[in-house]
Amino acid sequence: MTTIVGPGDFNGDDKNDLVARDKAGVLWFYAGHGNGWYAPKQKIGWGWNSMTMIVGPGDFNGDGEADLVTRDRAGDLFLYAGDGNSSYAPKRKIGWGGWNSMTMIVGPGDMSGDGKADLVTRDRAGNLYLYVGDGKGRMEPKKKIGWGWNMMNNIL
Repeated sequence: MTTIVGPGDFNGDDKNDLVARDKAGVLWFYAGHGNGWYAPKQKIGWGWNSMTMIVGPGDFNGDGEADLVTRDRAGDLFLYAGDGNSSYAPKRKIGWGGWNSMTMIVGPGDMSGDGKADLVTRDRAGNLYLYVGDGKGRMEPKKKIGWGWNMMNNIL
């Protein structure tokens, strides 16, 4: 697997799940059992090698279902709204260009305290930014929340 993310409950059974992409660009779903074990993988997508980053931010659009956020090679950001049944709606662009300047994009949950999922990014210089989500799949302009984070290999 080239990417593994924990989007939260992606199939609506109140247990956290995993979504993974393999080297061929196939997207796999692993249903969590709630005890540290996962069900056998289910194929839920293909062609995901066009995405340079996949993030599981939780419910990013406010519909009560876990979502996926991705970045493509052009530096655009997309929302794949989860349907609560191990699948997702067609992608919707939520960020235009420039996201390739970010070396990390993570979905930490609600960082701003407003009850809505947010994104945190790190740029090449090691600056950390908060993008406050509006609960409808959009974000406020970035706010710098740290520096010196380029010494970290991964931010999860």
